[in-house]
Amino acid sequence: MIKGGKTLFYFSDFKRAVIWSKRQFFTNSSNGFTLIEILVVIALLAVLATAVVLVLNPAELLKEGRDSTRLSDLASLNTALALFQVDQYDQNMGTASTTYISIPDTSPTCSDLGLPALSIGWSYHCVPAASSSAVNGTGWVPVNFNLISSGAPLPRLPVDPINSTSTGEYYTYTPGGSFELTALMESTKYRSQVNANPSLLSYPNVVAIGSDLNLSPIYSDNPTTLPVAYWPLDEDTGRRQAILPATG
Repeated sequence: MIKGGKTLFYFSDFKRAVIWSKRQFFTNSSNGFTLIEILVVIALLAVLATAVVLVLNPAELLKEGRDSTRLSDLASLNTALALFQVDQYDQNMGTASTTYISIPDTSPTCSDLGLPALSIGWSYHCVPAASSSAVNGTGWVPVNFNLISSGAPLPRLPVDPINSTSTGEYYTYTPGGSFELTALMESTKYRSQVNANPSLLSYPNVVAIGSDLNLSPIYSDNPTTLPVAYWPLDEDTGRRQAILPATG
């Protein structure tokens, strides 16, 4: 409405404009995508999703994440054990000729886990799940880190992200004046890195760390510590193959 040379709008005019806009919107919406266009878009999204999965490989990324955790865990344990050795040099760090396993078991000798047979004089040791991560000497690593003058450097003992004998992915700790920690890598990326500079030549997918890398009766380049029946790794599957040492 024009009044005195000025254009005035009343509420009724605004209401009619809103109604007209709604009608235009719904009229245009009725001319939206056709079924064929929608199917084409869905097909393109499926192709893109497949390409992303192939490029990123989520399963491999998960393996890499677990391997990164393993390296961090072993480094933390190694530092804590080395500190304990210096600070509490006269304290016990475990029983010699014994390999401690990160997998919990109700049997102190890990008899329920189906671990590789050890050579004569060697034994395994496991603890129940309730105390597995304790740092007071009752955990799977039998060291009382609370005795360190500055306090325990770890709030809890780490365990392998998989922690299973079926895949061989678990941590081991072997004392004997010195000590050795081991873990098995599972991702292509970290296996390649370990293989380029292996801790143990006979076990290129195994990371070993500690003050003596010939202690472990499971993974060792020292033939005197190899078990009677040992399980070297199959490079293609990453699984152990049971082999008996030659005799005679």
